[in-house]
Amino acid sequence: MEEIIDFIYDAFFDFLDHVEEDDENEQVESSEENEELKAEFPYSEIDVIEENIQWISNDKHLEIEQNWNGGDHFTILLKLGVNTENGDGLLYRSVIFEEDENEVQETNFFSFKEEEAEYVIDLLNDYIRYLEKE
Repeated sequence: MEEIIDFIYDAFFDFLDHVEEDDENEQVESSEENEELKAEFPYSEIDVIEENIQWISNDKHLEIEQNWNGGDHFTILLKLGVNTENGDGLLYRSVIFEEDENEVQETNFFSFKEEEAEYVIDLLNDYIRYLEKE
C-alpha cells in the first residue's frame, strides 16, 4: 500500500510540473500571438499623445439627467481632432459622473482613417434614422 501511495504522490507532482510547463509555454505563445495580431491590425490600439492632436471642432457639452437608479447625472464632452503624426481623425469623448459620491471621469478616443470617415458618417446617419422610426 505504501508503494502505491508513493507512486501516486510522485505521479501527481510530475503531473503538476508538466502542467506548469504547459502554462508557461502557452503564456509565451499567447504574447507572440498578440504581437502577430498587432502586426495584422496596426490600428487596433490607439496611442494618443495630447500634444499631437489638432482640435478641429468646438467642444460639445451634454448634460444628461436620468431619473432611475437614484437620479444619475452625466456630463459628456465631445470634440473632433486630427492626429498630426499620422493624419487619423480622432473623436474624443469624456464622461463625468458621480459614483459613490466621487466624481469619476472616463475618457475614450475613437480613431479612424480618412478612408473610413464616409462610412462612420453613414453609420451615424443610420443610427439617427433608426431613432426617428421609434
